Parts: sequence; C-alpha cells; structure tokens
Amino acid sequence: MNEEWWESPVCFVCDRWPILLIGLIAALAAYFTRDYWLPLAPMMPTPPPATATLGTGDVQATLRWNTLNDLDLYVIDPAGNVIFYYQPSSSTGGILDVDANRDCLADMSLSPVENIYWPFSVAPAGTYHVEVEYYAHCPGAPLEDSYSVRLLVDGQVKEFDGTVSAVKERDAIYEFTR
Repeated sequence: MNEEWWESPVCFVCDRWPILLIGLIAALAAYFTRDYWLPLAPMMPTPPPATATLGTGDVQATLRWNTLNDLDLYVIDPAGNVIFYYQPSSSTGGILDVDANRDCLADMSLSPVENIYWPFSVAPAGTYHVEVEYYAHCPGAPLEDSYSVRLLVDGQVKEFDGTVSAVKERDAIYEFTR
C-alpha cells in the first residue's frame, strides 16, 4: 500500500530526537560555562564631566591621574581625623567630595580626580598630612601610575608629582601647618 505524504504521520521531534537532545545538552553546557569562555566585557569608562565641580575653601587637596586604576587621597587633620574614601568627612569639617574609580567599579574615568577640602573659615589651625595610596590595580590599566597633587592652603598653591607602582603603596606627599 502506497501512502501519500499527507497520510503518513509526521513527527519532527520523533524523527530527530537524538539531534535535538545533543543540541539541548550543548546549549546548557554553554550557558553554565559562559563565565569561562565569554571574554570579559571591557570596562568602558565614562567620560569626565565637562566641568567637574570641586569643593574648595581654606584647605583643599586635589589628586589627579590618567588611568583606570584606583588611587586614593588621604588627609590627616590637626585633630588626627583621617579623611579618605571610607571616612569621607571629619568632625573638623573636612569633606571628600569627589572619589573616582572606586574599587575599579564606580565613577570610572580616564581622567580621575579625588578632592578633599575644608570650607572657608572652617579648617582648624594645626598640622595636616597629605598622602596618596595606590588602592587597586584595575583591568586594562598599566601597573605604574603617575599622579599630581594640587594643594591650596590659605590662598597659596603648591603642586606635587609622584609615581606609584605597587598596590597598597602609600606616598607621604606633604606636611604643613596653618
């Protein structure tokens, strides 16, 4: 007996189940191992704002560098308070208002800035210490980082340049009394 094409049972899945099973296994394997074979997504830095507004006052320390690495600015005030990323303000009025490339995740920029300041008529008299720490090496950035620190104290500006090349390296930049 000859069957016509419309008379024979058609089961696409029934006829091709081994191929479909192999495809399903391959798709599941690819999904569960994607972290190993997918290239890491490149970290796309955000362009710096056209005009970054930095706080200023009687005392202002500004750190700048040109990589995706996370450098951190520290200022120790006369009362012994350390102002940095983990403690962004002090009881003496010091404020960290800009913290770029945090943990290689937040506020990423190829022109990063960190800024610590005391508003006018707030900064206490005494000795201040300014330091820079190479906090983290971020993917795609060079190991060594050059930086500059601009220090404004009672209207007088001083600038300092330096280089850090090891994570957790901390440079003492300057000590001053006002």
